[in-house]
Amino acid sequence: FGIHPIRIHGVRAVGGSLYITGEHFTAFSHVQINGFSVETVFIDENTLLLPDTAADESDCFTVVQAGADGIVLGESNSYIFTES
Repeated sequence: FGIHPIRIHGVRAVGGSLYITGEHFTAFSHVQINGFSVETVFIDENTLLLPDTAADESDCFTVVQAGADGIVLGESNSYIFTES
C-alpha cells in the first residue's frame, strides 16, 4: 500500500451500475460518492464495479483503500462525474 498513487480516470454507467476505471485498485478498495461509502466490487487493478448504483451530474467520487481494521491506507484523487 502507498507505493503507487490510487487514481480514478473515469466513471461509466452501464445497465444500472457504474464502473470506475483507474489505477492501483486492490481488493481493499471501496468507493465513496459525495463522502458516503457505497457497495464496491473489485474487478481488477484498473476496474471497480458499483452494482445497482446511479450517478448524478457533479457527484464526487473517491476510491479509499482501508485495511481490515478500517484504517485508511490511501485515497485517490476526487473525480467529478459529468454526463456525456
